[in-house]
Amino acid sequence: MIRTKTKRKPANLDNFTLYLNIIKIIYEKGEKGATREDITKYLKVKLNYNISKQSISKIIENIKISNYLSQYIKMYEEKRPFKYIINSDYLNDDFLRFFTDKKYNYDEFLAFNTLKTLNSNNITELTKDLKNNFMCLDNPLVDTKMSELELKYTKKIFKLMNKKLKATITMKSNEVYKVIFLKIIYSDKNWYALVKQENESIELKRLAFIEDITEIIGSNYKDIEIPDKLDIKLKELNNALSNYNNLNNVNTATLEISDNIKQYFQKDMKKFFKHQIIIQENPLIIDIQYTSELEILRFVKSWLPDIKILEPKTLQESFKQSLKQALNTYQ
Repeated sequence: MIRTKTKRKPANLDNFTLYLNIIKIIYEKGEKGATREDITKYLKVKLNYNISKQSISKIIENIKISNYLSQYIKMYEEKRPFKYIINSDYLNDDFLRFFTDKKYNYDEFLAFNTLKTLNSNNITELTKDLKNNFMCLDNPLVDTKMSELELKYTKKIFKLMNKKLKATITMKSNEVYKVIFLKIIYSDKNWYALVKQENESIELKRLAFIEDITEIIGSNYKDIEIPDKLDIKLKELNNALSNYNNLNNVNTATLEISDNIKQYFQKDMKKFFKHQIIIQENPLIIDIQYTSELEILRFVKSWLPDIKILEPKTLQESFKQSLKQALNTYQ
C-alpha cells in the first residue's frame, strides 16, 4: 500500500501573528542575526507560510515603525551579508513561546502583556484565566497603521534626516514651508512630522495633509540647528494639540467637574492629561497645565455640560465664542 503524503494547507495568519513569528526567529538567532533566507525558511517549515525575501524587507520596516512593537524591541540591520538583529530586555522565551503558535489571538497577547507587568508569581494561571475572559475593543496595531502615502512620506523624511537635508513641504491647503525634519510623531490615532520652520517655530504637520515633500539640494544643516533637549521637551506635551513653542509659557486651566462624571476623574482613574491634578474634592475641581487653548476647549466640549471652566477668564471667553459659533450653524 502506497501512502500519500497529506499536504498542509497554507497558513492564514493575521499580520500581528506574522510579525511575532518573524520577531521570534530573529530573536532565536541571537547576536549572529537572521538573514531573510532564515526567516522565509522558518515560516515555510514551521507554519507552511510562503513569503518572498522582498516582502520580508517590507514587513521588517512595518515592525520597526510600529508604535506598539517599537516599545518592546529595537531592531538593527547588518549588511554584507544582510542580517536582522533584535536587542531587547523585554523579550524572553516565555513571551515568544506563548504568542507564536497558530492558536494565537490578539486578546491573548494583551492579556499576557498586561499581567507580565505585574511580576506575579502565578502568572501562568492568571494568563489562562484572563485570556479566556477578556476582550480588547481597541487594536493599537490597527490604530497606528500607516497609509501607503504616510509610509512613503515617512521613508522620505528618514532619508532627509539621515542626510541632514532641509526640505520644502507643500500642504494640501497649498501652504508651503521650508523645514528641518525632527521626528515622526504618533498622537490621537494620527501620524505627524515634527518640523522646525524657518522662523524657528516647532510645529506638527499631519502626514495625511501633506501634498509633497521636496529636498532642498545643498541645504545641509548642522546639529546645532536641532532644538536642545528635544526629546525631554516633547514628553511635556499632552497631545498633538499642544504647542511646543509655548513650553516656557505654560498656562493652567481650572475646571469644575459635575457629580455626573466625577468618578472618571478620581485619583485611581487614568488621567486625561499628563499635567492633571485634583485641587478640591467637593465640588471636584482639577487643574490642567496646557500650552494651547485647543487642548482644553476640545476636551471640555466632549464633556458638555458636565465640565465648567473656572479659570482663566480668557479661556472661558474663548469657549463661549466657540459655542456661539457652533450654535449659529443651526439657525
